[in-house]
Amino acid sequence: SSLSYDAGMFIPRVVVSYQYNKDDTNGGMDEQQTLLGTISCGFRFGENTAFEIYTIYCLDVSSYADQFDDTDSFDAGMEVSYSLTQTFCLNGGYKTVLGMPDYQSHMVYFGVRYNFY
Repeated sequence: SSLSYDAGMFIPRVVVSYQYNKDDTNGGMDEQQTLLGTISCGFRFGENTAFEIYTIYCLDVSSYADQFDDTDSFDAGMEVSYSLTQTFCLNGGYKTVLGMPDYQSHMVYFGVRYNFY
């Protein structure tokens, strides 16, 4: 579920989602379930360019999560997007994982997004 408000230059958004992952190892811990909560603030520059900063809280609700320390985490990131048309845009950004002392992740990405209306 996503709730956003486009106020012209400022675009706040709140997202709540559920994610399920399963690998093919057939082991006892081959499934992961997480609840994700996102808060973002976007800023529009001109008619076609937007900059967004966001944080995501990842709550691991898997059956084995209580056996490990630090299974919950925060992601922090930023993204720039440039709209070519009303439904098609180019985007790029950076995301990192925080709150997990034994795990580091840094992701830089570039891509395209197509919005279905």
